[in-house]
Amino acid sequence: MAAVIDRATRPRFMRAMTFACLLARNYYAPSS
Repeated sequence: MAAVIDRATRPRFMRAMTFACLLARNYYAPSS
């Protein structure tokens, strides 16, 4: 069951991390 949950949540988690990284990049390194 844990494997099914992990398989279902992994893409969503990776997408959330990527979005957070891009958002942080926009905040900390804004294009002048």
